[in-house]
Amino acid sequence: RLRNVTNAFEDALSVPAAACVTKRLFGCDCEMWDADFFYMLADAAAMVNQYGRKEELCSFLEGLEEDEEGGREGSPSEFELVWRFANFTNRYYGPKFGASCFYDSRCAGDVSKATLNERSWRWQKCSELAYFQVAPQEGGEEGGSLRSRQVTLEYHLEQCRRIFGEGVGEPRGEEINARFGGARPKATRVFYSDFSDDPWQAASVLSEEDAEQPFELAVYDGAGHCSDLHEPTEEDHPDLVKVRER
Repeated sequence: RLRNVTNAFEDALSVPAAACVTKRLFGCDCEMWDADFFYMLADAAAMVNQYGRKEELCSFLEGLEEDEEGGREGSPSEFELVWRFANFTNRYYGPKFGASCFYDSRCAGDVSKATLNERSWRWQKCSELAYFQVAPQEGGEEGGSLRSRQVTLEYHLEQCRRIFGEGVGEPRGEEINARFGGARPKATRVFYSDFSDDPWQAASVLSEEDAEQPFELAVYDGAGHCSDLHEPTEEDHPDLVKVRER
Protein backbone atom coordinates (compact mmCIF):
# COMPACT_ATOMS: atom_id res chain seq x y z
CA ARG A 1 0.00 0.00 0.00
CA LEU A 2 2.88 2.33 0.70
CA ARG A 3 4.33 1.51 -2.71
CA ASN A 4 0.98 2.42 -4.24
CA VAL A 5 1.13 5.78 -2.46
CA THR A 6 4.63 6.45 -3.80
CA ASN A 7 3.58 5.44 -7.31
CA ALA A 8 0.61 7.79 -7.12
CA PHE A 9 2.88 10.71 -6.22
CA GLU A 10 5.31 9.83 -9.01
CA ASP A 11 2.44 9.89 -11.49
CA ALA A 12 1.13 13.18 -10.11
CA LEU A 13 4.49 14.93 -10.38
CA SER A 14 4.97 13.68 -13.94
CA VAL A 15 2.05 15.89 -15.04
CA PRO A 16 3.04 19.60 -14.95
CA ALA A 17 -0.51 20.76 -14.22
CA ALA A 18 -0.77 18.41 -11.22
CA ALA A 19 2.77 18.74 -9.84
CA CYS A 20 2.33 22.17 -8.28
CA VAL A 21 -1.04 21.29 -6.76
CA THR A 22 0.46 18.12 -5.28
CA LYS A 23 3.40 19.94 -3.69
CA ARG A 24 1.08 22.60 -2.30
CA LEU A 25 -0.78 19.91 -0.35
CA PHE A 26 2.32 19.78 1.89
CA GLY A 27 2.89 23.54 1.87
CA CYS A 28 5.87 23.10 -0.46
CA ASP A 29 6.95 25.59 -3.08
CA CYS A 30 5.98 24.65 -6.63
CA GLU A 31 9.63 25.08 -7.66
CA MET A 32 10.87 22.60 -5.06
CA TRP A 33 13.20 20.06 -6.66
CA ASP A 34 11.18 16.91 -7.36
CA ALA A 35 13.85 14.66 -5.84
CA ASP A 36 13.79 16.75 -2.64
CA PHE A 37 10.03 16.31 -2.52
CA PHE A 38 10.31 12.54 -2.86
CA TYR A 39 12.97 12.41 -0.13
CA MET A 40 10.57 14.27 2.15
CA LEU A 41 7.76 11.92 1.16
CA ALA A 42 9.84 8.87 2.09
CA ASP A 43 10.79 10.38 5.45
CA ALA A 44 7.15 11.17 6.18
CA ALA A 45 6.38 7.45 6.29
CA ALA A 46 9.71 6.10 7.53
CA MET A 47 9.97 8.34 10.57
CA VAL A 48 6.57 7.32 11.93
CA ASN A 49 8.04 3.83 12.27
CA GLN A 50 11.49 5.10 13.22
CA TYR A 51 10.14 6.87 16.28
CA GLY A 52 8.09 3.92 17.48
CA ARG A 53 4.63 4.78 16.13
CA LYS A 54 4.26 2.15 13.39
CA GLU A 55 0.73 1.29 14.54
CA GLU A 56 -0.43 4.73 13.42
CA LEU A 57 1.14 4.31 10.00
CA CYS A 58 -0.25 0.79 9.59
CA SER A 59 -3.72 1.88 10.68
CA PHE A 60 -3.67 4.68 8.14
CA LEU A 61 -2.52 2.35 5.35
CA GLU A 62 -5.21 -0.19 6.24
CA GLY A 63 -7.77 2.58 6.19
CA LEU A 64 -6.85 3.51 2.62
CA GLU A 65 -9.05 0.65 1.46
CA GLU A 66 -12.09 2.13 3.20
CA ASP A 67 -14.28 5.16 2.65
CA GLU A 68 -15.53 7.40 5.46
CA GLU A 69 -18.34 4.94 6.27
CA GLY A 70 -15.92 2.02 6.59
CA GLY A 71 -16.80 0.35 3.30
CA ARG A 72 -15.41 0.49 -0.22
CA GLU A 73 -15.94 -0.99 -3.62
CA GLY A 74 -12.66 -1.23 -5.52
CA SER A 75 -9.29 0.38 -4.82
CA PRO A 76 -8.83 4.08 -4.06
CA SER A 77 -7.91 6.32 -6.97
CA GLU A 78 -4.43 7.83 -7.24
CA PHE A 79 -5.93 11.22 -6.39
CA GLU A 80 -7.35 9.76 -3.16
CA LEU A 81 -3.99 8.21 -2.24
CA VAL A 82 -2.18 11.52 -2.75
CA TRP A 83 -4.75 13.60 -0.92
CA ARG A 84 -5.14 11.23 2.02
CA PHE A 85 -1.40 10.71 2.53
CA ALA A 86 -0.88 14.48 2.50
CA ASN A 87 -3.59 14.86 5.15
CA PHE A 88 -2.04 12.10 7.26
CA THR A 89 1.40 13.74 7.08
CA ASN A 90 0.11 17.21 7.92
CA ARG A 91 -1.89 15.89 10.89
CA TYR A 92 0.98 13.80 12.22
CA TYR A 93 3.85 16.28 11.91
CA GLY A 94 2.11 19.62 11.49
CA PRO A 95 1.67 21.68 8.32
CA LYS A 96 5.28 22.95 8.22
CA PHE A 97 6.94 19.52 7.96
CA GLY A 98 7.23 19.26 4.18
CA ALA A 99 7.94 22.93 3.61
CA SER A 100 10.84 23.23 6.05
CA CYS A 101 14.41 24.01 4.96
CA PHE A 102 15.38 20.50 6.05
CA TYR A 103 13.99 19.04 2.84
CA ASP A 104 14.30 21.92 0.36
CA SER A 105 17.89 22.11 -0.91
CA ARG A 106 17.50 25.71 -2.04
CA CYS A 107 16.39 26.78 1.42
CA ALA A 108 18.96 24.60 3.20
CA GLY A 109 21.68 26.21 1.11
CA ASP A 110 20.68 29.71 2.26
CA VAL A 111 22.33 30.37 5.63
CA SER A 112 20.02 33.33 6.21
CA LYS A 113 16.99 31.00 6.17
CA ALA A 114 18.08 27.56 7.34
CA THR A 115 18.69 26.78 11.02
CA LEU A 116 21.85 25.09 12.26
CA ASN A 117 19.92 21.88 12.87
CA GLU A 118 18.60 21.87 9.31
CA ARG A 119 22.15 22.05 7.96
CA SER A 120 24.24 20.10 10.49
CA TRP A 121 22.83 16.63 9.69
CA ARG A 122 23.32 17.26 5.99
CA TRP A 123 26.92 18.39 6.61
CA GLN A 124 27.69 15.30 8.65
CA LYS A 125 26.36 13.09 5.83
CA CYS A 126 27.89 15.08 2.96
CA SER A 127 31.37 15.49 4.42
CA GLU A 128 31.76 12.43 6.65
CA LEU A 129 29.35 9.53 7.16
CA ALA A 130 27.45 9.29 3.86
CA TYR A 131 24.31 7.96 5.56
CA PHE A 132 22.42 8.35 2.29
CA GLN A 133 19.02 6.66 2.16
CA VAL A 134 18.46 5.61 -1.42
CA ALA A 135 15.81 3.62 -3.27
CA PRO A 136 16.97 0.00 -3.67
CA GLN A 137 16.98 -1.49 -7.15
CA GLU A 138 13.57 -2.28 -8.55
CA GLY A 139 12.36 -5.87 -8.58
CA GLY A 140 12.85 -8.67 -6.12
CA GLU A 141 10.28 -10.66 -4.20
CA GLU A 142 8.73 -7.59 -2.59
CA GLY A 143 8.14 -5.84 -5.90
CA GLY A 144 10.35 -2.76 -5.63
CA SER A 145 11.25 0.12 -3.38
CA LEU A 146 9.11 2.06 -0.92
CA ARG A 147 11.05 5.17 -1.99
CA SER A 148 10.76 6.96 -5.30
CA ARG A 149 13.25 5.90 -7.93
CA GLN A 150 14.43 9.52 -8.00
CA VAL A 151 16.03 9.14 -4.56
CA THR A 152 19.38 7.85 -5.82
CA LEU A 153 23.00 8.15 -4.72
CA GLU A 154 23.49 10.75 -7.45
CA TYR A 155 20.62 12.78 -5.99
CA HIS A 156 22.21 12.86 -2.54
CA LEU A 157 25.60 13.90 -3.88
CA GLU A 158 24.00 16.64 -5.98
CA GLN A 159 22.03 17.79 -2.94
CA CYS A 160 25.32 18.15 -1.05
CA ARG A 161 26.70 20.36 -3.81
CA ARG A 162 23.56 22.47 -3.95
CA ILE A 163 23.60 23.09 -0.21
CA PHE A 164 27.35 23.44 0.48
CA GLY A 165 28.89 24.13 -2.91
CA GLU A 166 31.34 22.16 -5.02
CA GLY A 167 33.99 22.35 -2.28
CA VAL A 168 32.18 19.80 -0.11
CA GLY A 169 33.61 16.99 -2.26
CA GLU A 170 32.40 13.50 -1.36
CA PRO A 171 31.91 11.89 2.06
CA ARG A 172 35.07 10.57 3.74
CA GLY A 173 33.49 7.33 4.94
CA GLU A 174 36.63 5.20 4.90
CA GLU A 175 38.67 7.88 6.64
CA ILE A 176 36.05 8.42 9.35
CA ASN A 177 35.64 4.66 9.94
CA ALA A 178 39.41 4.22 10.17
CA ARG A 179 39.63 7.07 12.68
CA PHE A 180 36.83 5.92 14.98
CA GLY A 181 36.75 2.17 14.34
CA GLY A 182 33.64 1.73 12.20
CA ALA A 183 31.61 -1.26 13.40
CA ARG A 184 34.15 -1.80 16.20
CA PRO A 185 34.55 1.67 17.70
CA LYS A 186 37.82 2.63 19.36
CA ALA A 187 36.17 3.88 22.51
CA THR A 188 35.78 3.30 26.22
CA ARG A 189 32.95 4.03 28.64
CA VAL A 190 30.35 4.26 25.87
CA PHE A 191 26.88 2.74 26.25
CA TYR A 192 25.06 1.70 23.05
CA SER A 193 21.27 1.42 23.21
CA ASP A 194 19.29 0.25 20.19
CA PHE A 195 15.63 -0.48 19.51
CA SER A 196 13.98 -3.11 17.34
CA ASP A 197 11.70 -0.78 15.34
CA ASP A 198 14.48 1.73 14.63
CA PRO A 199 16.02 1.36 11.15
CA TRP A 200 19.14 3.14 12.40
CA GLN A 201 20.14 0.18 14.57
CA ALA A 202 22.03 -1.10 11.51
CA ALA A 203 24.41 1.86 11.81
CA SER A 204 25.25 1.05 15.43
CA VAL A 205 27.34 -1.68 16.96
CA LEU A 206 25.42 -4.97 16.81
CA SER A 207 26.77 -6.80 19.82
CA GLU A 208 28.63 -6.24 23.08
CA GLU A 209 32.36 -6.55 22.49
CA ASP A 210 33.69 -5.72 25.94
CA ALA A 211 32.74 -4.24 29.29
CA GLU A 212 33.93 -0.78 28.24
CA GLN A 213 31.30 -0.68 25.48
CA PRO A 214 28.07 -2.17 26.89
CA PHE A 215 25.23 -2.79 24.42
CA GLU A 216 21.50 -3.36 24.84
CA LEU A 217 18.86 -4.04 22.18
CA ALA A 218 15.28 -3.45 23.32
CA VAL A 219 12.83 -5.63 21.40
CA TYR A 220 9.11 -4.82 21.46
CA ASP A 221 6.43 -3.25 19.27
CA GLY A 222 6.97 0.48 19.24
CA ALA A 223 10.68 0.31 20.21
CA GLY A 224 11.76 3.44 18.36
CA HIS A 225 14.70 5.76 17.84
CA CYS A 226 15.95 7.29 21.13
CA SER A 227 13.09 5.76 23.14
CA ASP A 228 15.32 5.63 26.23
CA LEU A 229 15.67 9.42 26.21
CA HIS A 230 11.93 10.01 26.72
CA GLU A 231 10.37 10.64 30.12
CA PRO A 232 9.71 7.26 31.83
CA THR A 233 6.07 6.21 32.23
CA GLU A 234 4.28 3.34 33.96
CA GLU A 235 3.44 1.84 30.56
CA ASP A 236 7.11 1.44 29.49
CA HIS A 237 8.00 -2.01 28.19
CA PRO A 238 10.28 -4.09 30.49
CA ASP A 239 13.02 -4.04 27.84
CA LEU A 240 12.98 -0.24 27.85
CA VAL A 241 13.12 -0.19 31.65
CA LYS A 242 16.09 -2.59 31.50
CA VAL A 243 17.99 -0.32 29.11
CA ARG A 244 17.48 2.70 31.35
CA GLU A 245 18.48 0.81 34.48
CA ARG A 246 21.67 -0.52 32.98
